[in-house]
Amino acid sequence: MDLHHNYHLESEKTEKIFRKILEEEKIKILLKELRDHHQDTFLHSLRVCLLALDLGIENKLEEKKLEILAYGALLHDIGKKEISLLLLEKPDKLAPPEKMKMEQHTRLALKKIANFEDEVKFLIVGSHECQKNPYPRKEERRKDYRGTERRKNANTDLKQILAIADWYDALRNSRAYKKPKDKLETEKILREDYIGNPKYISQILKR
Repeated sequence: MDLHHNYHLESEKTEKIFRKILEEEKIKILLKELRDHHQDTFLHSLRVCLLALDLGIENKLEEKKLEILAYGALLHDIGKKEISLLLLEKPDKLAPPEKMKMEQHTRLALKKIANFEDEVKFLIVGSHECQKNPYPRKEERRKDYRGTERRKNANTDLKQILAIADWYDALRNSRAYKKPKDKLETEKILREDYIGNPKYISQILKR
């Protein structure tokens, strides 16, 4: 599987771990499903994995955490396999009901990764919670969906790294409904809305 990316990766180790994970049969099967359904989401997932791994290595995460981070990054959007292409490719802003449906992709992902470790599941569910308007677990619904238990088990550092990698790539690349942002615009948005450790913003901007 060839991947061309324009990011400056800080560690030579990043590509090695990335390629190793991609060789796993269960990953190949899920990513093929995603690629066949929506190429842009598939490529986004690969780029997010590279960025997240590179940040994880820079922050000296142990090997096991890097593996969990790689799985979470590659599969964080796997639930979009169940989202209509009409929504994924809509050129205009999503209406509130459409937005709610799109935000369910993290929960839809859990059905696709039932045989993965709980840490990977917690990471994917929490990947959109490092922002001012988190989903799918809203703050006012913290007790729902076994929220308290899951928050205790979630790796906060992994969640924050995945969130910043996901958001950075989404901003820096074009989508059906928007043009890519430059680094100045990207930094402004992240500084205003990302609620994780601000050091990750400074680190991701080097990529």
